[in-house]
Amino acid sequence: MSGCLPFCSGDFDGSEGCDVLVVGMEGSGKTLLCRRLQGLHAPEPQASHFSAYTVTTSGIQMTEVPCPKGTPHVKSILMREVGGQMSPLWPQYLEDCRMVLFVVDASDAANVAPSAVELCELLGHPAMPQKPLCVVLTKQDQALLLSRQEIELVMQLSALERSVDHGCFSVLEVSAIP
Repeated sequence: MSGCLPFCSGDFDGSEGCDVLVVGMEGSGKTLLCRRLQGLHAPEPQASHFSAYTVTTSGIQMTEVPCPKGTPHVKSILMREVGGQMSPLWPQYLEDCRMVLFVVDASDAANVAPSAVELCELLGHPAMPQKPLCVVLTKQDQALLLSRQEIELVMQLSALERSVDHGCFSVLEVSAIP
């Protein structure tokens, strides 16, 4: 996944930093996503040592993710995960980030609409318009899962994509479980 980040491409010189802001509702899978990304690109593969056990992030958790070999200009990405309980403070971290990952639990129907509200509030912040945004639909390995079409309908992702001025908007479906 780190290959899809804009600063892992040749047009980024690394001078603006490599922070990615990772936000989403409590229990959406932010911690596990960061941990999995870190393990995927570690010098020693960590799949056999991977643990899906997490606790709720209360505060900020920093995870350094090595970029894949051959990535120009950037050796690692700093994932700054801000807990779901801290949603009123998310905008404070926009200035220092290069991109925003907004994580949504695709298996939790009750939290999709609140996630949409939080995402709209974040998009309305003055520092957000120039930031690339990736909505990450996690927990794709779960048996009971909302379809992408259902999530797009509830969250109005097509309308949100049109509202992003710079056009840097994407949606990814992932499972952090190996």
